[in-house]
Amino acid sequence: MPTSRRTASARPSSITNGRCGWAPATTPTPNNSPGNDDIRHNLSVAEARTKDNIEDIPEFFFVTWMREARHTMSCTAWSVLSLVLLACALALFLVYLLAQRLSLRKAGFYGTVVAVLLCMLTTWFALGERREMLDDTSAVVMTASTAVKSSPDKSSTDLFVLHEGTVVTITNRLDDWCEVVIADGKKGWLECRKIETI
Repeated sequence: MPTSRRTASARPSSITNGRCGWAPATTPTPNNSPGNDDIRHNLSVAEARTKDNIEDIPEFFFVTWMREARHTMSCTAWSVLSLVLLACALALFLVYLLAQRLSLRKAGFYGTVVAVLLCMLTTWFALGERREMLDDTSAVVMTASTAVKSSPDKSSTDLFVLHEGTVVTITNRLDDWCEVVIADGKKGWLECRKIETI
């Protein structure tokens, strides 16, 4: 996809629209997919051209590790693996119940425990991947600049200003207003028509 790199630097006005298309493309596929390098490059160009320089709140390292492990496979692959582990757990449980020798019964018992724990972990990964695919809480500011309000009312106090291309997280909706949180933890309300979900 060499043309996508040229698209990213062609027109500044298309950066926000491009970001809306490129950002979701990185989440449902594993990190080793062929097109992800181009997508990451396009997102980095879009982020460089965004006026708002918002510093992310640091994330606990374990959460980052678990997310990276979860992204190694798709939702379907995690689901299939969890079903295979469930079948293994049932087979090992039968070995535990039906084996005559003590060593086989111990192996069946401990194997069942490990298989059940791995089945639970892979099911949790599959649910996390599915939740992330269906997530519609991420959005991008589409207007040149917009004031974030303290409440869902045009006459309320302006808390801060966001510019085109800034990524926000929608936490609540009320009529034509969305409560948003930015990466540094600040929150406020803005009109839903000024953002687009990604």
